[in-house]
Amino acid sequence: MEQLFWATILELVLVVLLLAILFVAGKVFAQRSVGMFTKQCTSTPVKARAIILHVEQTGQYFHQQAQVKLQMHVFPEKGKHFITECKQIFSFNDLAVIQNGITVMVQYNPSNPKDIMLLTAA
Repeated sequence: MEQLFWATILELVLVVLLLAILFVAGKVFAQRSVGMFTKQCTSTPVKARAIILHVEQTGQYFHQQAQVKLQMHVFPEKGKHFITECKQIFSFNDLAVIQNGITVMVQYNPSNPKDIMLLTAA
């Protein structure tokens, strides 16, 4: 009887210890995630006009939509123009519109121009 009592107490201690470890790990992960999100969002996104220079399918598909790698020449209203690349997911209908040479609207992070997203065809 006494052995059963100590075995139960030991199991309870192990469960509490495991829960404490998971709680601390969750807190650490949450702080890192918030820190990364804050770093990414320190600048207000900027909208600009861009010309698609190159379109290339990556071969990746998500929910039957193709991932495409785009190389674009971006022309912000303020500052220097630049060339950058991004990967974005498009439906097959949208792929027919996304072609070399078309003008599009993009949104990018001015502190990291590689953080860019195509908004619409202009």
